[in-house]
Amino acid sequence: MNKATAFRYEIVFLTFTIIFLSAVSTHANSSLTRDEIIDKKLNCIAQNYSENQDFHWADICYTDVPTPLGGERDSLIERDIQNAARRAEYQGREQTQEQFREFEDTLSNDLGDIMSEFNENAQMQKVDVPLQDRSLPTEDYTLDARAYNNFAKSPHQFEIGTEIYSYKYTERIGVKDTGIKYGLTGAYQYRFAENDSIYTWNDFLHATNKLNIFRLEARASYGEVDYEGSGTWDNIPDWNFETRGLLGLEIPVRDWVIITPFAGLGYRYLFNEFSVVPSQNIGGQQYYSGYDRESTYVYIPLGVETKKEFDENWSLSLLNEVDFFIWGKQISHLEDSVDQNGVSAGYDKLENKQEKGFGWRTSARLTKRMDRFDIFIEPFFRYWHIEDSEFSFVTAGGAYLCTGNLCSGGIEPDNKTWEYGVNLGAKF
Repeated sequence: MNKATAFRYEIVFLTFTIIFLSAVSTHANSSLTRDEIIDKKLNCIAQNYSENQDFHWADICYTDVPTPLGGERDSLIERDIQNAARRAEYQGREQTQEQFREFEDTLSNDLGDIMSEFNENAQMQKVDVPLQDRSLPTEDYTLDARAYNNFAKSPHQFEIGTEIYSYKYTERIGVKDTGIKYGLTGAYQYRFAENDSIYTWNDFLHATNKLNIFRLEARASYGEVDYEGSGTWDNIPDWNFETRGLLGLEIPVRDWVIITPFAGLGYRYLFNEFSVVPSQNIGGQQYYSGYDRESTYVYIPLGVETKKEFDENWSLSLLNEVDFFIWGKQISHLEDSVDQNGVSAGYDKLENKQEKGFGWRTSARLTKRMDRFDIFIEPFFRYWHIEDSEFSFVTAGGAYLCTGNLCSGGIEPDNKTWEYGVNLGAKF
């Protein structure tokens, strides 16, 4: 082998060696995972915190490791690091709401500088690894509309209240019931997951948030109503009962509001004790008694609640809901009717099915946060419009009441109900 050939082989070998070492170095740098980069930062944070017992965003150490993506980074990684840093500061120390508020104000004022510094220094490889896989604390200290919620730590919430409202029921044929009613309300709510805050439309479109609220509500009320129709009777006992099961999806929108669309199934029952009215003569005709009436609705509630936290003490929730009527039944207890001697007229009860109608309700709840529970005041309005029922024949002993070719029967006329009042209660 001559010297020229040997020299060329040396050049080729040296070039190959340089290329190989560069590839190994590049692979070593690019193989750094997202976790390794974040761990480097968190280790630095932990060191500063253990030495000073204090934490500032300026203490974050940045790595200069190049990545294949260059300056590109993933916004979710930013959020993970910020959340982890907040947890590192708060871990092991019990913070009061006032201290938490001061931290939020400081962070909000410096947010622009923080993000600028982060953009200039942090270069991270885009790797989707959930935060929970890194054995970090799972408490969420993100500064959103839930920051002041004492109950966010517990998935279970209970509330009880008392309501007073004006009641008005009308039929298109001129019948009207009016009065004041008093009631008790109760609810149980279970939050089985915490949803992440939405910061951009991209977050909303790609969010992993899911249904996270189950709520069970019930209310019962009583009042005496005045009847106007074929005659007038006052102080007729009137009972209401209603229960609903709801599923909701909480959507925290930054630190502004929490929007919760919901849907479910509802049941409403009314009992009008008209059989207790005294007899009276109306237009020359003697009325000896009335008869009890039962009303049953099954419906689908569909609505949205919007909640705004003003500070650690006050919040406001607005609710709007449409109720889609599925099925109803009216029972007129004609068997209660008696003649002048107090003897039953022999009629059977009359049942009318209802299939068309809708409801609507709205409310505004102002809540004051206390040490052990919350108190609230909630003005509300509820409305129902149910169309004519199906026709049913009147019977006595199972037989139709007919004269010639005409048989007696009836419908439950098109009717509307208005309820507006206020609910006072506590949540714990």
